[in-house]
Amino acid sequence: MFMKKHRLLMLSCLFVVFLFIIISQAWADPIYINEDLNGKEITVYNGHTMELVLPGNPTTGYTWRYVYEPDKNLIIETSTSYESETDLLGAGGNNHWTFSFLRTGSAALALEYCRPWENNSAIKTFNLKINILANPDNQDIIVKTNTSDW
Repeated sequence: MFMKKHRLLMLSCLFVVFLFIIISQAWADPIYINEDLNGKEITVYNGHTMELVLPGNPTTGYTWRYVYEPDKNLIIETSTSYESETDLLGAGGNNHWTFSFLRTGSAALALEYCRPWENNSAIKTFNLKINILANPDNQDIIVKTNTSDW
């Protein structure tokens, strides 16, 4: 009888620890990325989220779009929005995307700033290589600036 209670207590404690790890990962601060990391490689941990912020002005007809969709088995876009810098008509602002990292592996984000109805109209591009590692204990982002492997 004592062994059963001891075993149940141990299992309950392990469950609470596991639950705490899952919750702490979900509440981790997002990683913020902007155009300064264009062409770079980053290393992140699965379970983390990332917010990408790129400048834009939709009143010009230009918009950011994927050159190719990211691998949805590894990274998923959870939200997107646009925030104007001022209340002035025609003023620029920032595009925001939030991504979640689901599994370990390598993924890439490739976006172009273009007029979708015009061929070859991209005036800017954004490329980011993402290495997703198993999350040992909710580590912060590691940014590498070596792009020689691309």
